[in-house]
Amino acid sequence: MNRSEISSRRRCGIIILAVLIAATLAFIWSNSSDSPEDTHEKSDGIVEILKPILDPFDLVSDEDFSFLIRKAAHFSEYALLGAELFVMRLLLERSSNTAVPLAVLCTAVIDETIQIYSDRTSSTVDVIIDFFGGLAGILFIYICLRIYKCIKHRRRLKVMNTETADITLRRSKAAPPRDFQAVLQDILSCILQGGQQSYHTSYYIHVFEFRIHGRESPVKRELP
Repeated sequence: MNRSEISSRRRCGIIILAVLIAATLAFIWSNSSDSPEDTHEKSDGIVEILKPILDPFDLVSDEDFSFLIRKAAHFSEYALLGAELFVMRLLLERSSNTAVPLAVLCTAVIDETIQIYSDRTSSTVDVIIDFFGGLAGILFIYICLRIYKCIKHRRRLKVMNTETADITLRRSKAAPPRDFQAVLQDILSCILQGGQQSYHTSYYIHVFEFRIHGRESPVKRELP
């Protein structure tokens, strides 16, 4: 894949991600602009669906369960936003480590400010929950990337080891093992005679590979 294809893919990724970020921000701030009655109606509908599944024995009251659902929704939507912003930072190849957390924090503050003008109460606790939700999304993407790079690196090492083993096997089959004294004579010969081209001699005894790097003598010799 050439550089033009990579840059075109990156541009497409940036455009798609920008649309997703805009949609996520619109979803977050539209929920903040809802009236208290609309907010409770939405949360009550979600409680009716999730409570029989998550709390079949009715251990938590409906009011407490609704409170937990609202806070979990805050955490989840900001985790999504943090993950999207972090991927955007990677695509834009920005080196700042504080830009994404600050963007999440600013979004949370604007979110709570909108609630004030919607006849709802703003909460510092919600800002903290939103901020840590964004950090969780960033951390999730970071861990996924580290795992991907680790797997890719191991696969590359495996391919390199396989190729090295094949080359070693072909060399060992192409030339019979040489006497150790003969190898030492080659070393002394290349040191005493000198030359212009470099070479290396491989000496195989069973599974032991002995490599010498030196200088080739004026009379070219065929070495295994």
